[in-house]
Amino acid sequence: MLLAKEHLLWGLLVLNYALCSLLRDSAMVVLPPLMGALSLSAASVGFISAVYHYSYGSVQSLLGTACDRFGAIRLCGTSLLICVCGVVFFAVGTSPLTLALGRLLMGLGMGPAFAAVLVYQAQAFSEEDYPIYAALSTILSNLGNVAAISPLGAALDAFGKQTVFLAIAIFTFILALAMLVSSSLYEGHRRRNNVPLKISELLWGGFSCVFKNRLLLFTTLFWCVSMGLQLAFLGLWGVPWYQTVWGLSSAHARRFMTISAFSVMCGAFTGGAVGRRFNGNGFAVLASYIMMLVSWSALIGATALKASVFWGAAAGMLIGFSSGNCNVLCSSYIRAVSPSGRLGAVLGSVSMAIFVAGIIFQWGAGIIMSCVFKGMGTAMDARGFLYSFGSFVMLSYLFIPQFIRAQGFRKADRAARRF
Repeated sequence: MLLAKEHLLWGLLVLNYALCSLLRDSAMVVLPPLMGALSLSAASVGFISAVYHYSYGSVQSLLGTACDRFGAIRLCGTSLLICVCGVVFFAVGTSPLTLALGRLLMGLGMGPAFAAVLVYQAQAFSEEDYPIYAALSTILSNLGNVAAISPLGAALDAFGKQTVFLAIAIFTFILALAMLVSSSLYEGHRRRNNVPLKISELLWGGFSCVFKNRLLLFTTLFWCVSMGLQLAFLGLWGVPWYQTVWGLSSAHARRFMTISAFSVMCGAFTGGAVGRRFNGNGFAVLASYIMMLVSWSALIGATALKASVFWGAAAGMLIGFSSGNCNVLCSSYIRAVSPSGRLGAVLGSVSMAIFVAGIIFQWGAGIIMSCVFKGMGTAMDARGFLYSFGSFVMLSYLFIPQFIRAQGFRKADRAARRF
């Protein structure tokens, strides 16, 4: 009975995170077409999209410990009511201000979604099984990414932004009620922690653990790069990239992004199998990170060389696969190397770092593109994608030697403890 209850509650949290992914990545389908209608620059589009990440990321350091304290189900159910308000604002919004306000409230309401899944599955399931559940949660939640591209685009074309997002608001409200009702089950098999919490512990406890452990720090940076680039590509700039460079229609570009999103799921499945076989092996994480950067290098190369769309599509699929694989292995490895008793705080802080990376990559790419597009109105140009994402990828290679050194330190520490 306990096992069935754990899986039911885990399923609700995964569904919540899938909805979070849909709302996060909906910007890629909704916002670029509004550039002309609302006279938005690329930087403005990047900012409105990134507002979600501002509010989402700003509360992450609080939420890992808060999930331990108040319960992941109750915390998510309550915060979803805020998200409902944001979805309604976004549905009826017709100006940059109302669109940004809607994105802000959506991000705030979805704040606990990612950390809650990480913390709950780390506490509810064994370390051996954790990579499998990390992979499953990534695969299932990524259905939200898939739905945010072609299906959402088709729905917007058929019914319009207001109708579609009001329907999403109704679904979000129903999910909030289901989670609040289920919170009694969640608390029924967990002991409440009534020890008073210090504000400093809530804010900085997890970050303190991350910065004191070089291996944990650079694994977090790996995960930030992988997720940040994925969020920028699948969540905003992927469709206009393929439209600009290869002259695809909006519908065809969305299909390519949908395929890339499915590839993330395949990569996560592979990451779960590899993570279970090589749990705690840092070089498996390193190999997945290098594969992810090589995939990005392939897309940038195909763009620079003006290769056929086949190579662009293949690179996009490989980016999705390698990102999903890297994300799961980083998650499993962070669980393995985190200090005992501080996992919730660490995962909350890591979650915040990931979505700060999402802000940097989304908005940063928009700023670089606006500089490239200066004097060209809001027209897109392949050079903007090359300069922005090319710079990000080149800088990301610099973390590899640092991780190798940290991995060496860990081996030395293990050897010292044997004597």
